[in-house]
Amino acid sequence: AVAEHLNEALGPLLDPALSSAWSSHADFARWQGMAALTQSLAPDQLKANLTEYLGRLICRARWSNGAVATGVARRAQTPQFRGDLVAIYDRLKDPACPASGGVPARVLKDLGAAADIARGS
Repeated sequence: AVAEHLNEALGPLLDPALSSAWSSHADFARWQGMAALTQSLAPDQLKANLTEYLGRLICRARWSNGAVATGVARRAQTPQFRGDLVAIYDRLKDPACPASGGVPARVLKDLGAAADIARGS
């Protein structure tokens, strides 16, 4: 059942006719422009911009249940994360962040441990 669902979801991506249609779509051009912009930023600027954006996103009242913050916290712990893990952790620990109470304790603990390592503590 999972394999069928996965094949169904990936079908449009693997279909050459649909893939070529996407490459001529206006949204594709917009996506390419955004991707090029991020590559032209200095690494420090990209890190700052990404961290600022995610910090605002995870603390929006709309996402106060902690679902978005939990996803960002988990992603921040991966080697591919290009933002500032410590700043994300500090933002989540801030009582002014509506999602601070919605992140599972285990996720927050793991993020805190990763932040301590990043800080050199």
